[in-house]
Amino acid sequence: MSENVPIQALIPVMEEAFRRGKSFRLPIRGTSMLPLLVEGRDAVILEKPSGPLAAGDIPLYRRSDGTYVLHRVVAVEGSAYVLCGDNQTVPEHGITDDAVCAVVTAIERDGKRVELTDPDYRRYCRKMLRDPTKRYFFRRLRGSVSKVLRPN
Repeated sequence: MSENVPIQALIPVMEEAFRRGKSFRLPIRGTSMLPLLVEGRDAVILEKPSGPLAAGDIPLYRRSDGTYVLHRVVAVEGSAYVLCGDNQTVPEHGITDDAVCAVVTAIERDGKRVELTDPDYRRYCRKMLRDPTKRYFFRRLRGSVSKVLRPN
């Protein structure tokens, strides 16, 4: 049985792995990246960013309040990023490279590794880069329609 270790305690271990040229495996917590990443099922493989991020990248970054978040880059505005979780509708503006700790290079699901270059993942990513403010509306609409069509 694994313990929940606070991410603040893992950051120095992750940084040491990066200094040694290694990647770092981090189990997922939370719901902001649903349906892609599911707590208790998935983990991400993190690496030190090799340059500026691009739309579609998933960085691990630290907010000004000290919390660590894993969200997708939905746009680049000058030298800052606009980030939003796949299960979120409100983008977060003004995230800079200074706040970025790592970037996801692969997803581990049920013991299988999915590279972010996989064609199925790339299609999903393009879908998530569409207007994030419309996600909630369409997700709710889909849920309502399925309830109506579901046999009792």
